[in-house]
Amino acid sequence: MQKPKPQIMSPRWMWAAGGSRLFGVSGVENHRVSPLERVEVERLLTLGELDAVEVDCGAGINEWVGPGEARRLWLGIERDLQDVQGWRPPREAPGMRQYAAQLWRSADGHHVIVFVNE
Repeated sequence: MQKPKPQIMSPRWMWAAGGSRLFGVSGVENHRVSPLERVEVERLLTLGELDAVEVDCGAGINEWVGPGEARRLWLGIERDLQDVQGWRPPREAPGMRQYAAQLWRSADGHHVIVFVNE
């Protein structure tokens, strides 16, 4: 008799009545805590303790990274954050929207920074 293979889970972003839902790699649900301003994102990243998630409009989770990669993810997103005056979508993505930064918390107490452009 073969041993059952461990189930590999992946993070999920789901649209539901009442708002979006975010589940981490382990399947634990996260709940939105608050929006974040640019200065708050920078401060949280200096702690080096939080995962970061990019949620692309209509496509779900584009990337979920650990604390060691969170700054790299942020540097790719910051030019498209909702506070950029005069922002326009890039030519290659005419329907793109600006990102909002949010703080989410899991049921087991871990926080994650979410960048979403829905």
